[in-house]
Amino acid sequence: MKISTKRANDILIERHPEPEELEQFPFGGLLHQLYTSKENEGYPAHGKKVLAAMNTLLGNDPDKLLPDRGGDAEEHLLDDVQREIQRHFGKFDADTRALFRVAALYHDIGKYIIKERHPTVGWYTMEYLNPGEKDDLRALLGGREDYRQLLMIMIRDHDEFGVLSTGEASYPILLRAANSLGNNVDDQRQILSAVMWLNLADMAGTDGLELTIDDIKKTISDWRWFLDALEPPKPPEARKERLDEFVIKAASQEDLVEQRICRLLLEASREVPRRYDELRKPSNKGLMVSHLVRELIRTVYPTDIPRQNFASDFTRICKLDYGKRFFASVVEYFEGPPESGEKRLLPKWARERVGTDDLIYAVLAILRRITSTYSAMTRSENGGGNLIGVEMKDLTPRNAPEKTAQIIKLLHDSHYPGLSWMMSDCLAWYF
Repeated sequence: MKISTKRANDILIERHPEPEELEQFPFGGLLHQLYTSKENEGYPAHGKKVLAAMNTLLGNDPDKLLPDRGGDAEEHLLDDVQREIQRHFGKFDADTRALFRVAALYHDIGKYIIKERHPTVGWYTMEYLNPGEKDDLRALLGGREDYRQLLMIMIRDHDEFGVLSTGEASYPILLRAANSLGNNVDDQRQILSAVMWLNLADMAGTDGLELTIDDIKKTISDWRWFLDALEPPKPPEARKERLDEFVIKAASQEDLVEQRICRLLLEASREVPRRYDELRKPSNKGLMVSHLVRELIRTVYPTDIPRQNFASDFTRICKLDYGKRFFASVVEYFEGPPESGEKRLLPKWARERVGTDDLIYAVLAILRRITSTYSAMTRSENGGGNLIGVEMKDLTPRNAPEKTAQIIKLLHDSHYPGLSWMMSDCLAWYF
């Protein structure tokens, strides 16, 4: 082994390793490449922030991570979560804390090749490409193979609570992680708790994301929703479905589908203050965005059965990969001409600002076309249905913002040709 467990822990408790120290860790060459390459110029700052956030979460006062501790309701929010996670691990000892610190260090290792889909790259690299390094990694974790396997799941799935919170994903996306080590409920709780805790640290270390208490509460709420779904029914025969069937059915309820669409709209509008504030205005039933989404869904689907079919199909599309990027571009385009000095990513925009009702209707039209196009993939003969992902990355190429603007212009001006063009670049895969 290149570095002793004690030396590695001593470093990670105090600070992020220096570039020359990284090479002493398992897969150190890749870590060094990640932290020193020009392609990942901004990554070192992120990596250091994530490790610092993880050390805060593991410390005596995890609520230091909260951006604002003014309210009594939030005073012990993360402290309570920390204690709950410790219960799911049973013996939360030095080896367990080391697991979380090591996860913070390695979580983005896949970016040594490419930023997009990097969790999958990292997982395959560390699981299959160098058995000797894998042995060293196990030794770094106190010789525990169960922790090495859990680390691999954390690396592969570390962004799933993140995309759930943005509306890009539905609750069934967590089934893969939960079932990775079998159907033992204690293992499932432990996996989901580990992935969620790492995701919180990752969010806290993300440049450009102004983390709010609402963001943290949303992630914790999603984690607890799934933990509740894992609870054995009482009496046991009360639930006849498998876990995956139960989760898909529960997540397909109309209120949760509406919540997902609201999250998409809010996250897409986050960098457009005027629209964001408009969506967050209070209404008789929560936020204005909730009221508008509910009303417009009932306009698009005025009867129960088509509306329920949409909810079910959309839930089975458990990931809109890089969907937030495209929907944020839609919001930017619909905002109309920029004000003096305002920076925009798109080279074109609508001639005048489009109303929020029309913006939401356009988003619903996009989601409706995606679900109808891939409904044959999401449905199965036995009635259980399949989970799929839809790739939206190619709608927003970094080097060709003109393409994104033209697709959205056509969506706005001609609707159906725009939707057809959009779908030509939205491929799907079985999740």
